[in-house]
Amino acid sequence: MKNSIKVRLLLLIVMSITIAVPTIMYAAQQGILFHKPCITRWDMFKLMRDIKITDQQKTDLKNIGMQTANDMKPILEQMNDLRKQMTATFLSADIDTAQADLQIAAMVQLNSQITDIMLNAKLQEAQVLTPEQRATLLEFTIKLEQCVEDLGKIPSLFPDLVK
Repeated sequence: MKNSIKVRLLLLIVMSITIAVPTIMYAAQQGILFHKPCITRWDMFKLMRDIKITDQQKTDLKNIGMQTANDMKPILEQMNDLRKQMTATFLSADIDTAQADLQIAAMVQLNSQITDIMLNAKLQEAQVLTPEQRATLLEFTIKLEQCVEDLGKIPSLFPDLVK
């Protein structure tokens, strides 16, 4: 009896290997097993080297960041409180849809305020940079976006199932 269990186990291992090896080989040929990160430390080093931010720009950017954080703090606190209320409303025994609609509208409004603050901060930060620095940053951003887009094009092991 014990001998047959050993034989079954050995057969199972052999079958697993015969199924796994072709799949692994196909994945290796397609480059699926190897993932290159979009941004390496070297890329970040080169960006910081090439963009050459001055001390005044560093100060200005830091001030914009601190002002942005200060502007967002009360709104984020409101969002946190509202999120707790929404959880209670959504998970109550009897859902009050009118109350839920009001809370959803309030959350959308708070999200809109956060987006407005962040985009205006981004504009201010861009205005601190010189045209050359913005061009360097744009080039880096385009490369990053292309890399992220390429990651979405990784071939599947089972292309017929992905359709």
